[in-house]
Amino acid sequence: MEIVTHAFKNFTKKDKEIYLEACKYLSEGLKNPLFKILVLSHEYPIKLRGRPTQMIKGFYNCELTNQQVYDLVMSGKDLYGPADGDLDVKVRLYYSWRSVYAYTTAGSIWVNLNKRYFRRRDPKYTALTLFHELTHNMGLEHTYKWHSLRKYSAPYALDNIMEKVIG
Repeated sequence: MEIVTHAFKNFTKKDKEIYLEACKYLSEGLKNPLFKILVLSHEYPIKLRGRPTQMIKGFYNCELTNQQVYDLVMSGKDLYGPADGDLDVKVRLYYSWRSVYAYTTAGSIWVNLNKRYFRRRDPKYTALTLFHELTHNMGLEHTYKWHSLRKYSAPYALDNIMEKVIG
């Protein structure tokens, strides 16, 4: 599984080096057997009335099974085109004083990375941020507002799983 970057916008030579190192970490993480194990075993808590909290297999706010989420990620099916076995992206650096590290816009292949954080972070952190945004390009979503189960949604959970895999 490779990360194929089709365009860079507002990147210096040094920025590209950092970004390509991040892509290397992400690509290696996706190929690691531990990634598959952790995705397939992911659970989230559910509290039913009058019962103790239970862990159920799956991702919060996602109708896909764990296997379907894993298959989607590994297929390379994204907004750039059909399932081709790689993750396609265009990346843009921008600056904002806000605490948003990165964002994607619905229906766009562009991933926007905030220079404010990009240039101060380890490439592994950039790999995690990029992966989170790429999951949106695959059609995976999370709630807009924060709440206690948001971290179990596919984009955040996959990001946390990848952090365990690449360290």
